[in-house]
Amino acid sequence: MGQFTHFAQTPDGYLWLGTQSGVVRFDGVRAVPLPMEPGQQFPSTSVGALLTSRDGTLWIGTLGGLVSWKNAQLTTYPALAQQSVLSRSSRRAAEPCGAGGFGSPTGKLCAVRGGSTKLLR
Repeated sequence: MGQFTHFAQTPDGYLWLGTQSGVVRFDGVRAVPLPMEPGQQFPSTSVGALLTSRDGTLWIGTLGGLVSWKNAQLTTYPALAQQSVLSRSSRRAAEPCGAGGFGSPTGKLCAVRGGSTKLLR
């Protein structure tokens, strides 16, 4: 598994650990890699941020973009493609409300609502 750099807990009680090699789920005894379907992959395996929503969505910021994991489905957000997502913000809503990324030539700030992103800057 290696060293973890970020962690989050989903409402079902699982701990999710972000590493340089991806995301693993820890149930208190074992750590297993995030079970992705064939063809699903992170924009980068190096995790820069993790956050959970009340609805159980796991938001994963990577050094190559933003993805979310819910009901065994990985969703990629093109608005932050090729951006290093190292920050996430949340209010007490059902979903996180923002993600920031930096990359060449400039950084981006996006609002996240209803499974879609809106570029703010």
